[in-house]
Amino acid sequence: MKRILLTGMAGVMLGLCGCSAFRPSTQIVAINVEPADATLIANGMRYNYSPIFIEAARDRDLLLSVYRKGYVPYSRVIGYHFNRTGTLDALGSIFLFPMIGLFSSGAWSLDETNLQIMLLPESAGPAENPAAVPVAEPVDVTVENTVAEPAAAAPAETAENK
Repeated sequence: MKRILLTGMAGVMLGLCGCSAFRPSTQIVAINVEPADATLIANGMRYNYSPIFIEAARDRDLLLSVYRKGYVPYSRVIGYHFNRTGTLDALGSIFLFPMIGLFSSGAWSLDETNLQIMLLPESAGPAENPAAVPVAEPVDVTVENTVAEPAAAAPAETAENK
């Protein structure tokens, strides 16, 4: 009888196990780059064509860099957040096993999974390309070490000065 009861309780506990533990550790990200022959580097992996679907870890930032000769380079970090499944596991953690899901990557999701990236030509002027606004050149400034003298005290008013 004890064995049946323990087996039943173990089955219930495993049945209540965190759903995040069963989600995949990666997420598909669709990236479309213009121009299509630009080089995309995603978390260190190089891709030379677009559109592309990549698998990215759902519990880590996705680092993107896109470049092509004659265009302004583009870099971006896609963050991640605690997803709904992770929230349900957290709420259900009054039982021991749903908490297991919180320690898996399935409790997280990337902030964006569909990206459109358009590189801007380097020759574009500031009106067309805000990234091409020229930065002011540094100016040499000489500052003398001067010590400000304390202001002279105003003469005290007396009955004779009034």
